[in-house]
Amino acid sequence: MVEEAQRLLAPDGAPDAAQPGLSGELRTLALINLGIAEYGAARFEEAEQHLEQGVALARRIGRPYLEFTGIEHQARVEVFWSYARAAERSRQAIELAERHGWTDEAAADIAYMVLAATLIAQGRSEEAERWVQRAERTVRMEAEPAVALLVHYIRGLIELARGRDADALAAFQAAERLGGQLAEPHYLVPATRARLLQALVRLGELEQAEQALAELGEQDRDPGEIRIAVAALRLAQDDPDAATAALAPAVDRSTSVISLSDELASHDSDDSPSRLRASGANHPDCLSCRHASRRSGRRQRSRRAAPGGARVTPRKSPRSAGGRSPGPSRSCKDEEEPAP
Repeated sequence: MVEEAQRLLAPDGAPDAAQPGLSGELRTLALINLGIAEYGAARFEEAEQHLEQGVALARRIGRPYLEFTGIEHQARVEVFWSYARAAERSRQAIELAERHGWTDEAAADIAYMVLAATLIAQGRSEEAERWVQRAERTVRMEAEPAVALLVHYIRGLIELARGRDADALAAFQAAERLGGQLAEPHYLVPATRARLLQALVRLGELEQAEQALAELGEQDRDPGEIRIAVAALRLAQDDPDAATAALAPAVDRSTSVISLSDELASHDSDDSPSRLRASGANHPDCLSCRHASRRSGRRQRSRRAAPGGARVTPRKSPRSAGGRSPGPSRSCKDEEEPAP
């Protein structure tokens, strides 16, 4: 798709220059499709540029559906820069859909899901539920596996936030299956696998989590999200040294952590993703490590008395840390521990 869109755009010097008649519409479509493809490849800055050009041209030539499509994909990109702008773009797209009667069409799913993601990132899961339900009613699972993957992923995040780990696991498993149907790698696949592992750890299904990890290739284990999930698993297995080793590349940022938004990053009302990344508060990665650490700590305390009456001080569990490019690394130092 990228090559075809670039071929259509190549003849003209100015990428947003409208051409008369059909060529202007084709140019708009090419710009928006190029932006969508770049987004799927995690080329977010390029996607932002081409989507902005496509939306501007759609308005200029009077094509509201193309404008709507471009705006909702702009919202997806904005999640990585500003929750406020992402929510604003989503609501703009939803308003266009309401104005033209498109709210029950599958095309509106992306706007619903991005708005839900921004609400989740602010700890407003109950408000997000409304938009997730809308998407679940309209998404075409077979026809749009990438969008359906996103729907299941967001559903899983909501269930994690509610402490419904079994429901979260089912959602992430569904998302992972859909990821396997995509023609090209999707940036959410590592995050989905990581959340799946975290849900298994939180459920105490350590053997199943180990098996799921063993099925991943060496390259698939490298992303930061997976490393954080592995750390939680190793802590649950009373192996803090292995947890530290798993986290090391994520801590020093030699490997990246890319997620949909900073999902569940904070309950702070501040909508700056960089601020939330820096705090790391209430992030599932941190909470999964904390859950595993608490279990590990209980077991280590039970073995605190060494032979001969000597006292053994349990080793401190490593704290989860990571980062998402662009932006600073997360830290767990300010996270809120869930109630026992």
